[in-house]
Parts: sequence; structure tokens; C-alpha cells
Amino acid sequence: MKQLLLVLFLLPMVQDTQLDNITAAINSGDWQTLSNYMDQTVEIALLEDGNMYLKKEAVSKLKTFFEKNQGASFEAVHKGFSGGKSSLYCIGDLKTKQSTYRVFLYMRVQDGQYYIQEMRFEENN
Repeated sequence: MKQLLLVLFLLPMVQDTQLDNITAAINSGDWQTLSNYMDQTVEIALLEDGNMYLKKEAVSKLKTFFEKNQGASFEAVHKGFSGGKSSLYCIGDLKTKQSTYRVFLYMRVQDGQYYIQEMRFEENN
């Protein structure tokens, strides 16, 4: 019983660590770390170009985006669970040398693991 309580107590910390890892990866343009959290298919919208991609294609799109837009800082503005605790969203601002983008993330949560299902980058004027 004590072990179960310990696991239930620590689970939110593990999940926060995952979100921290994801937002840190966006901050540094680390598409490789982001790929570790991607679902098998991911909707990627980069400015006006958006589509549903297999993970490998989604990673390629992100790599190209981050190579062209060196990240200077990412700040999460809103985050929380939706659908009970089966999904998570995060909205933030990515400031790069070229521009500022509003970033929308939508992730499903399964067995304590986050899986990115949607990423949107919209230019913030």
C-alpha cells in the first residue's frame, strides 16, 4: 500500500519532467529530443503549411524549421490537462532571431507517457 501511494505521489512529478523536457527541447531547437515524445503520426503546422505526417516526416519538418529559426527562448504561457487527464496541452511563445511564434502543443497521455500529436507554429506579429 505504501508503494502504491508513493507511485501515485511521484507520477505527477514524472509527468511535469516530461513537459519540462519537451519545452526545453523547443527552447533549444532540439528536434531530436522532441522526436522521442512524438506519436506515430503527428499533425505539424508550420506557419501556413500544415498536414498530418508519419513520425519520420514530422521530425524532418521540425529539423528544417529549427535549422532556419534558431531558438532564443521559449516560454510556456498556458498548460493543463483536458479530457480528464488523457490529454495535455501547452501554449507558449518561441522567440527566435528571425521572429516570434505562438506554439501550440497537444499531447495524449497514456500510462504516464506523453505523446505529441499536434504541433503548431504561428507567426506572432
